[in-house]
Parts: sequence; structure tokens; C-alpha cells
Amino acid sequence: MKLALIVIFLTLAIGCTKETEYNLLKGNLKGVVYGDGNNPFHVLLEGNNLSITTTTDDLGQYLFTGLTTGTYNLKFTREGFGTNYIYGFPFIGGDSVSETVPPVSMAQLPNASVSNLVITMTVDTIQNQFYRYIDKIINWTADFHGSSAHFMAYLNSDANVSYKNYQKRYFVQEGYNILELTDYDTIFFKKNTTLYMVMYPYETTGSKYPDMNTGCIVYSGVQEKGVSNVASLIVK
Repeated sequence: MKLALIVIFLTLAIGCTKETEYNLLKGNLKGVVYGDGNNPFHVLLEGNNLSITTTTDDLGQYLFTGLTTGTYNLKFTREGFGTNYIYGFPFIGGDSVSETVPPVSMAQLPNASVSNLVITMTVDTIQNQFYRYIDKIINWTADFHGSSAHFMAYLNSDANVSYKNYQKRYFVQEGYNILELTDYDTIFFKKNTTLYMVMYPYETTGSKYPDMNTGCIVYSGVQEKGVSNVASLIVK
């Protein structure tokens, strides 16, 4: 009995030692940021009780050294550009180990805005011997200001609709003022309920990331300051 307890104790002790050694493994984390190369981008790394900032070089590359094994979040910023994130990057260190973070594309924010957004809905019914199809069309009008020629529309049954909180997203352009709701979309936007819509300008979409609060995919190139008013309608 005493011998068995000693064996168990030694096994646990060895296991704890290996876990401790594993957590102390160190290595380097590197990556590249694509965008306007005239000025560096700032990269913030957080995790394992660390908060470190570095900048990219002339080629857009960055490097963090001496990191312990763990999970890290990265934030990419520069004035005039949309903010980008990489969440939960798993890093395993070790002698001469360098892990590479997926590349990030930074988007310059346009000097543009949207105002006076108005939406209405029409319903088209197409019938033949094989099927009956109901097409719900959102007609929209808005005023555009500034240099951007690209816009995104976000729809939600929640009045707090935004580019981080939506159920449906559309790429739209001036002059094509309709959005079509598919049969799948009617799962979110049922008859006699309120649908809310908002628009944002963008120049290029940039890299995308999931919002940690809503789970929605966020395009970093969206110009948050250029957001339109929230328009609404009753679904027919």
C-alpha cells in the first residue's frame, strides 16, 4: 500500500513538473500588416498578463519576442485607418520557435457620410404551376456626402442595429436602390414586425473579425463616423 502511494505521488510530481516546463516555453510571434506603407501601424498584444505594443517596419512586418505559451489577442491601429483585431491566437513557445499570425489588411477610412435614409417595402408575387414565390423588396433613398462610392446596409429586428449588431448585411451602391429579402431572410423579418436599417460608407473592406459581444462579422474598413440615421418599416 505504501509503495503504491509513493508511485502515485511521484507520477503526480512528474506531471506537475512537465506542465510547469510547458508553460514556461518561450518563442517569437511574427506577422505582417498590409496597407499604406508610408507610416507604421501599431500592434498591441495582450495575454498571459502581458500588454506589449510594437510597430511595423517598412515592409509591414512586426515581431514579438520571448513570449510564453498561451493565448493572445492582437489589436492593429493607425490614425485614419479602421481598427483590426485577432482574438484568441494560440501560441506554443519553444527553443527557436517563431509562429506566424495570419496577415491583416488595413483599410483607410473614407471622408464620407450618409444621411436622410428612408426605406419602404413592396411585395411581388410570382406564381406558376410549379411554385409560388413571394419577393419582398426594400426600396431605399439616401443622401451621400464625401468621396466614397461604396456603402454597406445593415438590417436587424433590433432598433440598435449597427455594423456590429445586425442580422443581414448588403453591399450597396448609389443608383441601385433596392434590396431583396429571400425566403431565408423572412426567418428574421416576419410579417407585421419592425425592420430597422442603417448605412455606412467604406472605401475598401479591409480584414474582418468577429465582434466579441454579438458574434457578428465586422469589416474593419467601415467608416463608423459616417453612419446614417436608423430607418424603419413594418414588414408586409
